[in-house]
Amino acid sequence: MTRNIVRMLALGALLMAGAVAWGAGQEEGTGASSMQEQITFPLPETITVDYTLAEHTTIGHYAFADDGHPGFVWLEEQTNININDIQIPPGEIEAKYQVMLATGDLPDIFNPGGANLTKADLDSYGDKGFFVNILDYAHLIPNYMKLIEEVEPLRNMITKDGKKWGFSIYNADPIPFSLSLAYREDLWEGMDLPSDTWEDLYAAFKTLKAEFPDSYPVNAWQTGDRSVLLFMASANFDTDESIYFNHTNREWQYGPLDAEYEYFLEYFSRLWAEELLHPDTFTMSYDQWSQSLANHESFFTWWWSASGNWFSPVTQFNLPDYGPGKEWTFSALRIPSLVEGGPRARSTNRMPYGNYGYVKLISAQSDYIPEIMALMNFLAVEKNSYSVFFGPPGEYWDIVDGKYRWLTPEIKTPYNPEGTLSDAAWFEQKFGVRTSLANVEIVGIDNPRMQANMTIESDPDYQQFEDEARQYVADGSTPQRPEPIFNFTAEEADREAQLKTALDTYAQEQSILFITGQRPLSEFAAFQAEIMELGAAELVDLYKTASSR
Repeated sequence: MTRNIVRMLALGALLMAGAVAWGAGQEEGTGASSMQEQITFPLPETITVDYTLAEHTTIGHYAFADDGHPGFVWLEEQTNININDIQIPPGEIEAKYQVMLATGDLPDIFNPGGANLTKADLDSYGDKGFFVNILDYAHLIPNYMKLIEEVEPLRNMITKDGKKWGFSIYNADPIPFSLSLAYREDLWEGMDLPSDTWEDLYAAFKTLKAEFPDSYPVNAWQTGDRSVLLFMASANFDTDESIYFNHTNREWQYGPLDAEYEYFLEYFSRLWAEELLHPDTFTMSYDQWSQSLANHESFFTWWWSASGNWFSPVTQFNLPDYGPGKEWTFSALRIPSLVEGGPRARSTNRMPYGNYGYVKLISAQSDYIPEIMALMNFLAVEKNSYSVFFGPPGEYWDIVDGKYRWLTPEIKTPYNPEGTLSDAAWFEQKFGVRTSLANVEIVGIDNPRMQANMTIESDPDYQQFEDEARQYVADGSTPQRPEPIFNFTAEEADREAQLKTALDTYAQEQSILFITGQRPLSEFAAFQAEIMELGAAELVDLYKTASSR
């Protein structure tokens, strides 16, 4: 159905325009034109578009043109579009985005990353007129329309009535970045600590507490109003803090109604009572959490990546005793079993790469909608996207014998063994910015295999990161099957938002009370009855109905 919708839209655009063409004499990816509108780059005059996004959790502020990244300087030169990046610290993103959405005071481009918005949320705000249906501008985005036609996850973002809110990133070969358990591998190996089951880990935590009395072996942090412990750890117990798709049962379930959720709460209430869980877990900022790990106060936590080699909360302090082969090392732990000899649970209930991650939503109130459409179309060309990643083609890199290669002789690679610096070190010395991590938030295509030709071959740490992440998937620690993608009707979306907000807010509040001993676990059945009264069954039925169409 969605494939036919896209084909009909694309065909209609072709008939309407006579032919989808670029500005006179321009190659693919340099502009778009139709009988109604013609956008060619560079624009005759510079325009400035506001772009709101969350700062990276560990890197902080992204490098845009005003920070000197050569890729963004090149992008502005090519398009005459200045991107005024409005970056919000991670701990503030949810609250500030909710204010923006409540008031309708939106930037030209709105990136909801970090705000925990679901596809249902995007559909609901789009239907209410906040954002542009990009398919209304199909004649200006032929490159992106081609991606939609070819890539199923992008097609799945189209609503039942043929609308697509924003530009979702296309990842041609995703490295499975995934939520994982991070633990001090050196301590577990050096002290011969067990980890096959959660009860094994409980024994290990008690041993660590006895050895290091001032420590709290387990910790996590709070992001906005959301507890990382509840969000990440619940899946490790074969349940969830909210509604999720259980691939074993092939059913939607509301996690706090699961029997496993009671064990999850009971387990962490034990850790809390015995001072094995950090007392600031539900109030701790990201920086406080990082410092706790760096100070050897905690040894077990949750992390976004399946590679301890890139464990940024510690590496950001440049500690000389941390890292592979050093005195102490964080690594990704295989997910334990709930019972001896039983199957292991999951690292997450979400797919490794969410289809609505990095989506760029265009404000319906923007004065520059056609120009932004042309910009997104420009960035849907691989070479253009990676020019934003690495700077102008032909100056620092180019395609040589079909491969993307560095041209800078100082960069040491297998094909340039006489070089003296890694690509990351060269970029930081020359521009004061990182090579490519600064810009995945704006580009249209993110293909790590292209990066492999230039960065992974010359960066052993990155190669180890990719190997560890893929192994984490291969051994079953990460689900490879995504949740079903579906579309609510407008009425269903409104009801889903009402129910989910009320349920999740109450479930999180009560879960923290159970863990911290402020509500006895003997009242768990009463808690589940309260959840039912708030509409948990209705919420599950909404998801079942929508995904069965």
